[in-house]
Amino acid sequence: MSIPIIPHGTIHDILMLFWFSAFLTLLYMTYLMIRRVSKDRILSAMTGYALFILCFAIYVFLRGFYYFFNSSCQIFNMWFFDFSFFFMWLGFIFIVFFTELSNKINDPKKKRKLYFPFTLITIFIDPIILLGFKEFFGIAYEITGAIAAIPTMITHYNFMNQFNNLNIVRVKKPVRWFILGMFLSGFSNALHLPDMWSLIPNWNLLLHYNLIIIGLFMASYCWNILPDISEMDWLQKLDKLLIIQLKSNVLIHQFYFTKGEIEQNNLDDIVGSALGGISSLLKEILSKKGHLREIDHAEKKIIVHHGQATMCLMFTRGSSSEILFRTEMFHLAFEKRFGVEEINNWVADLSMFSKIDDIVIKHFLR
Repeated sequence: MSIPIIPHGTIHDILMLFWFSAFLTLLYMTYLMIRRVSKDRILSAMTGYALFILCFAIYVFLRGFYYFFNSSCQIFNMWFFDFSFFFMWLGFIFIVFFTELSNKINDPKKKRKLYFPFTLITIFIDPIILLGFKEFFGIAYEITGAIAAIPTMITHYNFMNQFNNLNIVRVKKPVRWFILGMFLSGFSNALHLPDMWSLIPNWNLLLHYNLIIIGLFMASYCWNILPDISEMDWLQKLDKLLIIQLKSNVLIHQFYFTKGEIEQNNLDDIVGSALGGISSLLKEILSKKGHLREIDHAEKKIIVHHGQATMCLMFTRGSSSEILFRTEMFHLAFEKRFGVEEINNWVADLSMFSKIDDIVIKHFLR
């Protein structure tokens, strides 16, 4: 396979600018993922994805030397072009290994007898397939690389299935963003092939670099939605839920998730009114630009969600994006069920909210 060299000129400079921009964008995406990894566990699937993006960035960077500097430096030849695919393969190893490692660490029943089957396939079987098709059939790595991606897709599908009981995952469907993003970034490699150059000479690289950025951005968006696996025990973090009428700062209803909290129910009226008053005061001080959203004290947290007629206070033991999402969905359903105007006109008739527990159970306990 021989890929044409881009001649010097305006097109050369524009494509070179896109090449370097794609490389810097991938480095920045790697940095953002590593920052999030530092907040969670290092030995996680997210670490593998961050390393995959880094390897992809190196792959894109090295291939650019062949396109843009081959005519002036013979070291950037076809061998150099093929060698760059080594980093793509290395990225597949990282992403598969760390995903399977995360599955091993978080397998509570320890049922698996072999924890790293797809890592072994990626390390030993994939190179044989890639080199075999290249040497005997002349099929480029850009095509057979799709085979190397299969273990990645399978391991991530199994990993992400663990989160199917989380509402935030069921509603936002991050897995589809990951699969589509990985497909687009993988398909971009096919644009290196000579047939594609003959269809859209030179400018196919413009599409190539944009597909890389868009594809890996979509896959990264999946990881931003997907909670840390430690959040699977979000239900055990719930203590109690209070609902306050904004108009009067009066407690409308309370729901207890743990027996220990029931003993303190005589304080809930005072706590609810106090927090409602503090929130209203802060809103005035901040010139109506914002609300109190969270109170954090050691491992205890109070999540504050403001509606049109009420304020919802969720007392928890630790943070969780799933709790935040469910609290927001519950609060929206609550005000829709009872009506904003009816809640504003409520005056101590508790029978009006006799069905609140059903809504709480639906959003938190099912």
